[in-house]
Amino acid sequence: MAGIENEIEIQEGVTFKKEGTMLTATGPKGNASYNFTNPHINIDLKNNKIKISTDLDRKKQNSIISTLSTIIKNMMTGVKDEFTYEMKVVYSHFPITTNLKDDIFEIKNLFGEKGNRYAKIVGNTKIVVKKEDIVLTGTDKYAVGQTAANIEQGCKIRNKDRRVFKDGIYITKKA
Repeated sequence: MAGIENEIEIQEGVTFKKEGTMLTATGPKGNASYNFTNPHINIDLKNNKIKISTDLDRKKQNSIISTLSTIIKNMMTGVKDEFTYEMKVVYSHFPITTNLKDDIFEIKNLFGEKGNRYAKIVGNTKIVVKKEDIVLTGTDKYAVGQTAANIEQGCKIRNKDRRVFKDGIYITKKA
């Protein structure tokens, strides 16, 4: 069998280090890590390139190699430029206030509820709250995206008409 392989050129200003199955990218904005645990996939760092290969020639392995290539490219982008999500606090009935506590994002007074709602902050995501605008930044695309999704889900309403009650916190821009 021929096998499948893919080479990725490492961008200038980014360095990679491999320890066991853990691949770490370091750049001017920080670092990002990913644990590659597939026993059939080999990752080699040589001559400013990352080579992802397998001896198996199957559709599944081809899909895995494509996915890993995308993850590595996202790691390079994240440590070089960072990922940014912008969110907006929207309310028409009761003013929503937000608060940061360690790795928890607190949502207060949604629909006038007495209890608070909480959303988990994933990884090293940094959150800046400016009145009704919330900016999430980080080097890990998954962590920033999951944190934004957790905040949106924390404002999920039940037993109310979504066309009338549009209060919540929503993603407005991804960069």
